[in-house]
Amino acid sequence: AKKGVHTALAMSMTVTVVISAAVILFAPYLVEFFNHSEGVVAFGTMFLKWLTPFYVTCCINQIYTGALRGAGDSRAPMFIMLGSFVVFRQIYLFAMSRVANQIIPIAMSYPAGWMLCSVLTLLYYIFDLVGFIPAYSQEQIVNVVMMVVQILSFIGIVTDPTTKGIKDSEQAQGYEKPNE
Repeated sequence: AKKGVHTALAMSMTVTVVISAAVILFAPYLVEFFNHSEGVVAFGTMFLKWLTPFYVTCCINQIYTGALRGAGDSRAPMFIMLGSFVVFRQIYLFAMSRVANQIIPIAMSYPAGWMLCSVLTLLYYIFDLVGFIPAYSQEQIVNVVMMVVQILSFIGIVTDPTTKGIKDSEQAQGYEKPNE
């Protein structure tokens, strides 16, 4: 099984590097395929050139989480991915929007989440191979997730973006049924 994981990782990384090189090389033309506006092409090209090199980290995420799921451990990869792609990314975006309110640091939330997921998944996979994963119950996991959501809500990361502060608007509090 380990050989299959290594082979799949090598194959996926090779294909990803080749496709990424083509995307970076032809970025302006790829963006122009969807929109001919000079500004859109410039920003789209910039995004592709910044984000594309990090797609190789998705290979680690997908191959190792697939191996873990295939070995019967679907819970840990799910929580690692949710934590990296949702929780971490929201915290990252919250911080970047206040510290460096510029487009590139904010756009880098995707690669930052991919890299964190890669590191955590790889560590978990290695620890699992050597038998160093502690047992945990579903109730413990639910408690930790609820605590994280409550903390994020308390500090203002998880809020209703349509209202000021963390309370629902007067209109939202008075809903009897959804608007048609």
